[in-house]
Amino acid sequence: MEKLPLVSIIIISYNQKAYIRDCMEGLLAQNYQNMEILYLDDCSPDHTYEEASLYESRLKKKYGNNQVRFIQNQENKGLIKNLNRLVEESKGSYVKFMSADDFMLEGAIDRLVACMEAHSEYDLLYTNGIYGDDHVHFPVEDIRLVNTAPSVKKLYDKPQASGKDLFEQLYKKDFIAAPTVMVRREVYERCGMYDERIGVEDWDFYLRIAEQGCIGYLDETTVMYRFTDESLSHSNHPLRRVNMQKSTLLIREKYKDKVQRSQELIEESLNDAFQDAVHIGNQEYFVFLREYVERNSVRISGKNRARYLLYRLYAFKILEFFRGCLR
Repeated sequence: MEKLPLVSIIIISYNQKAYIRDCMEGLLAQNYQNMEILYLDDCSPDHTYEEASLYESRLKKKYGNNQVRFIQNQENKGLIKNLNRLVEESKGSYVKFMSADDFMLEGAIDRLVACMEAHSEYDLLYTNGIYGDDHVHFPVEDIRLVNTAPSVKKLYDKPQASGKDLFEQLYKKDFIAAPTVMVRREVYERCGMYDERIGVEDWDFYLRIAEQGCIGYLDETTVMYRFTDESLSHSNHPLRRVNMQKSTLLIREKYKDKVQRSQELIEESLNDAFQDAVHIGNQEYFVFLREYVERNSVRISGKNRARYLLYRLYAFKILEFFRGCLR
């Protein structure tokens, strides 16, 4: 019997003690036998690693001692640096990254591998899934009922884009749900690793794949994608929102010469960024935006022009004074 291809599952946690059991239960629920599990905790102060370690022996018993590694950083190194490290250390023909607050549903890896094996043209495969808040835990009993529950919804209401001509569509908007993704090993050799300069490392990586290869979509539900204020990938916290906007602008700039409407999209993103910058009042963010505008010769429209000129005159302290008066 032909041996199943090895799948490397990479999981990185930071302060996710409340959800790590769900993630580990999702691993144990897989039927696929040839898996390598690389789990790393990035120096969580909330004892996430200790909670995850309760599953180490069970995972080794199921998948083999040499197939499971638990790593605890002694200092926080950040998501992208850790992700690049684990991708380089992994050995699988396929690589799948999961944040520790998300979890796989039963049979996820079997379905992903079967699709990738049937479609040799796919460099990356993404799927449907469900998303929920911190009240959703493993197992999700009946996927057919998810849209009737207020806390759990389908990621996509209809089949998504697939093929070799997705670059411009993906540049306009990152529509790929990262926890659903599986990538072929050789893609990293061809497209490179995750860019540590850009916070939305997955979007940038997907664009490089779309530019050179083929992205596939499987309309099956494979993961639960958790949306909370603590999520690595999603937050309403002002400073995290700023980092997301900065990363979006850097993506727009990096690939602007490859897309016809790039300048229009840059201006739209910048207008949103200026509104948040004034609301948050972060001087470092204003400096970034000023340099970005000058570097890209961007037009500023409407009220955002006034906000920009205000900072050009170095009136940040005056702006802060008026904001304080309005509180």
